[in-house]
Amino acid sequence: MFIRRYHNKRKDGSKVQGHILLEGHRIGGKVKQRTLLNLGPDFSVPKEHWAAVTREVKNHLLQSPTIDGDAFPYREVAENIAKRLEKNGYKVGQKPVNYLKVEGDFEHQVRTVGGERLCLRMLKDLGFMEVLGGLGFKPRAVKICAALVTARMLHPASERSTHYWMTHHSAIWELLGLHHRPPAESTLHRHADRLIEHKEAIMDGLYKGAKTHLGFSETISFYDLTNTYYTGKQKGKKLKRGYSKEKRFDRPLMSLALVLDACGFPKSVDFLPGNISEPGTLKAAVRKLDAAAPSIIMDAGIATQENLDWLRGENLDYICVHRGKTPEAPDRDADQTIHTKAGQLARLWTLDESDDELRLYVFSEARKAVADQILETKRLKFEDDLTRLHNGLTRPYCTKRYEKVLERIGRYKERYSRVAGQYDITITKDPDGPNAISVTFVRKETFDQADRAAGGYVLRTSHTKWSLERIVRTYWQLTDIEATFRTLKSDLGLRPIYHSKDERIEAHLFVSVLAYHAVHLMRTKLKKHQIHDNWGTLQDELRHWHRVTTTFQDRRGHTLINRQDAKLTDKQREMARHLGVSTGRNLERTLVSPAENASDQTTRKAA
Repeated sequence: MFIRRYHNKRKDGSKVQGHILLEGHRIGGKVKQRTLLNLGPDFSVPKEHWAAVTREVKNHLLQSPTIDGDAFPYREVAENIAKRLEKNGYKVGQKPVNYLKVEGDFEHQVRTVGGERLCLRMLKDLGFMEVLGGLGFKPRAVKICAALVTARMLHPASERSTHYWMTHHSAIWELLGLHHRPPAESTLHRHADRLIEHKEAIMDGLYKGAKTHLGFSETISFYDLTNTYYTGKQKGKKLKRGYSKEKRFDRPLMSLALVLDACGFPKSVDFLPGNISEPGTLKAAVRKLDAAAPSIIMDAGIATQENLDWLRGENLDYICVHRGKTPEAPDRDADQTIHTKAGQLARLWTLDESDDELRLYVFSEARKAVADQILETKRLKFEDDLTRLHNGLTRPYCTKRYEKVLERIGRYKERYSRVAGQYDITITKDPDGPNAISVTFVRKETFDQADRAAGGYVLRTSHTKWSLERIVRTYWQLTDIEATFRTLKSDLGLRPIYHSKDERIEAHLFVSVLAYHAVHLMRTKLKKHQIHDNWGTLQDELRHWHRVTTTFQDRRGHTLINRQDAKLTDKQREMARHLGVSTGRNLERTLVSPAENASDQTTRKAA
């Protein structure tokens, strides 16, 4: 703190002098000075006593003993200065606040940023950028592809909706350094098309990246198919009518065949017509595997006898469910008893064994409980409908004609086909008229047989040397792998299809598969830290991780852009820590000169 005399020249040419109280402080390694108080032109303390006055001002502010006692002649002046400083809110040792005089209103933007950071980190861990760079993609193209995959993870939608989300709601362009010249919507389409052109190389590179990052080995492959439906007018050659797993028989379909390893990472993907036969797709998918004789795990829909014979001919091992009606559990003690992850009991019996195949009967208490509940619910609904139909025969405005009653029962049997065969249904016709007079039903013996068989299934495997427990637990992994399709279809935009051209449809589906790569890596790493949430729950958490951007101009025409993350929740901070993403202040400040502003506007107009 010190005092300085200043001299100013007025507009009329006259000169004026005064005194100011200043304080020195250090900013970025440089010493700066700020004015604390204007003492005015009437400050009459001699220069040799200025230092004593400032010391006395500090002592008064600190409430310390005075330096010269009552003999100090300028005590009153010092106390007056101290009171003025206190009135202005000054405190000794207080860090200075830099004020910037601005013109106009502040502009605020709130965008999502946390999910983008975590997703880009997962793509980096998989080596996504390096894979594309090795395929000849330029740096800007690599960033656009990374943004496309990230958007599919966080905002699964069409490319049009994706572009709007990137431009108006997400900070993805800022994180990738593309906000000065963001790509157009058509650019996203072109880059998605480029990705599908290198499908095999990208899938192979990402899978190797996951193996390197997590350090797992490739021993088992799971194979399954699903399909997705198209909402517009049918144009693509691969859009065909077929059996829809989502009961959308009114729409053309496209099938997706996926091979995954035991850890759940995709190894290969094929896009097939919607009316493709599931068993006929296995050979082409297995031939693409470069692993040394992996074990193929598949469900009953693919495990035809022809496919099993072909796998044995190729010296490939398999585990699958036996096709056909499930028998009752053997009437003897189980060969082995194990427990599931949830603690439910499972009993194992060896049915028959040869040199090349083993058949194993599995009875699961958890599976039986679910099957019993499903069967009981369908039986109650079926019986209620039959009873309601019978009661309506004596009521006005209800179905009574014999032919209509038969038609109605046929629809019930179609609706409840799983339990309809367990009943004998009798419709009695009025001999003197066209109406039915009664509808009765009796449970068959198969009713009890279905209960006894519920919860059981038969496995077939070429692993005759494996223990029963190892066979069963390996097959149980298929249940976890099937969750892949649920994630793809519900959380990553696999359904529905928004495009009509085959190449655009395949590109849309392929981006969803790439997004699943990064999603599965993130969930795998979080599970190690006891975070077992599904992707939908994680999406909701990351959707509230925002960045606030404030933009304003000073009087010189400079634009100051201040970007800072909002306060994080404990769950967000925990996720970022486990995934290796910094959760500091994430503060960015950019000062743009008037010349740079003009240049940026010209660039945007040209773009």
